[in-house]
Amino acid sequence: METNTNVHTPITPAPLLYSQLPESMRHTMMVRNQRNAGLINGPVLDTADWMSSVFNTPPSRHRLYCAMGLTVSLIIGGEVMRVLTGQNLQGVALPKEDVTSFLKPLHGLMKYDYHALDNKNSWMKIAHFGGVSLAGFTGAFLASKLYFQKREDSLRHPKYLDEYEESATFSQGKPWGTLAAITAVPGASAGFTHLAPVVPFLNYGVTLGNRFMLSSGFKIAAPGVGKFMSNSYSTYKFGPSKLIDYMINYLCENKDDIPVQLPEIARGILGPWFGDVADDKIQAFMTEAMTIREKHFRKGGMLPEQQKACKKELTAHFHKDGLEQTLLKIGLDPKSAKIGDNGVIGKFSEIFEKESVKLRNDYATAYDKRHADLPEEIKAITLEEPVRKESLSSRNAISQLAAEPSKQKIRAIPPASFVKKAMESKVSTSQILA
Repeated sequence: METNTNVHTPITPAPLLYSQLPESMRHTMMVRNQRNAGLINGPVLDTADWMSSVFNTPPSRHRLYCAMGLTVSLIIGGEVMRVLTGQNLQGVALPKEDVTSFLKPLHGLMKYDYHALDNKNSWMKIAHFGGVSLAGFTGAFLASKLYFQKREDSLRHPKYLDEYEESATFSQGKPWGTLAAITAVPGASAGFTHLAPVVPFLNYGVTLGNRFMLSSGFKIAAPGVGKFMSNSYSTYKFGPSKLIDYMINYLCENKDDIPVQLPEIARGILGPWFGDVADDKIQAFMTEAMTIREKHFRKGGMLPEQQKACKKELTAHFHKDGLEQTLLKIGLDPKSAKIGDNGVIGKFSEIFEKESVKLRNDYATAYDKRHADLPEEIKAITLEEPVRKESLSSRNAISQLAAEPSKQKIRAIPPASFVKKAMESKVSTSQILA
């Protein structure tokens, strides 16, 4: 089988993304790839690699749905109101003979003097414009709802931590969907676009983006901004549940002996739920994943059947009940996870919707009910001391396998502090692991 000849060398973090960040924040940000090939193929390439991962991808269907819903509804609403008032939005009269036969009985029911300034005619003019705007709002709102309907249906009955996370985050997207429909109506002359830094919920781009992001289970990936606005602990655009799926595909499809992106992925999964998780917990989480990977991994990458088996095992280990048991094993209590913690944009949503708050409470109740009859060996976990022993046991097992050439070698991924040390000292990852 073909051997993997890739050599992993650390790079200097891209100044735009890392060097300008406070030290307290920088340690949670890991470079995606370890490259050291000059300015262009080093930090510039790494920065461009990150930027390309957060660009819109065609056909950007949610934007398309909303644009079509808004456009079609404005056209229909405009025509209906033109018949009812007998004139268009510029005050040009519509003769009754020009109206379609089945709409003629409606012609002029809301007739008013377009240019008059008295109270009655002014209110009628507002109703004329308002009717068209209401149609546009309704179309944009329903289009967004239609786009996410299948996902919403799939999240109605959560049972485990990752499912409650997805449901709570989706619920927080609903108020932003309503705001997106409202802000879709005003034209550019309203100036709302320029109020984004001060009043972001009046900006269509902001509201539409937050609707899509929360309803899709994503987070803001930009360093610094992502932590504050959406409680992101990595430079990946995924929330913890989605990032688990990404991790599974990455571990199974990546051909490198050492998957260097795993430390940041692990932080991105655990951080939103448990905050600044200690390095030993990150190490334990990665060891759980790597132990499964090494059962299937071969030099040069996994074959398709090996990828399939590895994905199946990792999915069982890191989703649903398997995820909760894994968290318990590494010393993190699933019941204490901060479900639906999506920073400022999530807290803003909860002013208008309480479903996500209810889901947090429901999870605690459901968890207690499901774990009332846990096996004694699981109940015995204290969430601290046994984890330390397990970590030592895992390391001993890895050392033993590494010392016996006849057995497959299992590589432990270093914790984030080791990766950071490697980047700063220009020491290769293989030297750190040695």
